[in-house]
Amino acid sequence: MVRDRIKDPELIKALAESVQELPPPKHYKFKGIKRSTYKTVHLGTWAAYAKECMITRELKDAGDKGMEFLEQNEPLWREMSRLFGQYAPGPFKQFQLYPLNQPCRRFCGAWCACVVNNGGNNPNQTYAHRDVKEAQYGYSCIVSCGDFTGGALILYELQIIIEMAPGDIVLFPDSVITHSNELAQGNRISIVTFTQENIYDYWHRKYNLTLRRQFRRPRA
Repeated sequence: MVRDRIKDPELIKALAESVQELPPPKHYKFKGIKRSTYKTVHLGTWAAYAKECMITRELKDAGDKGMEFLEQNEPLWREMSRLFGQYAPGPFKQFQLYPLNQPCRRFCGAWCACVVNNGGNNPNQTYAHRDVKEAQYGYSCIVSCGDFTGGALILYELQIIIEMAPGDIVLFPDSVITHSNELAQGNRISIVTFTQENIYDYWHRKYNLTLRRQFRRPRA
């Protein structure tokens, strides 16, 4: 786990403003029931349950506004990618090694997608969990913005609580560390980039790859 801080306040201010320009999530229904009421959207490339990668449904729904958000925040993706490459060079290189089918691409620097949590003040929104469906030995990178207090990140196995102020950025292996957030006051916004397991699965299907990360070396 590593914590850093984006030192450009204008970048964080622009990020918060661009989030507010995104259209609200549609809260898709399953069998007539809303899947969630969270103010969360996934923007980028996805590959779950499909032979080819695809643009996320929420990015398609956001249209030009979604693409503008991704393009406007290119300096942020570079910073989050820098942290990824500096502190996790192995996964960083592997996640960029293989191509994606068009029109999909890595929309967030080294990352294929991001999650935008606008107003995630309720700790029940991120109850204690591990992202077991994300890349094995992969990483999440979180940056906070908005006008808020509280909302600290809890990393249970490490037994630490990280106070998150606007501009703070944290990189950690989300599939192996149980995490959640504390209650926040105000308008807490977080942006999360992550290494999706389904992208690795796509490469495995497409190129018949045997990914080394799936196997342990035999003991001597």
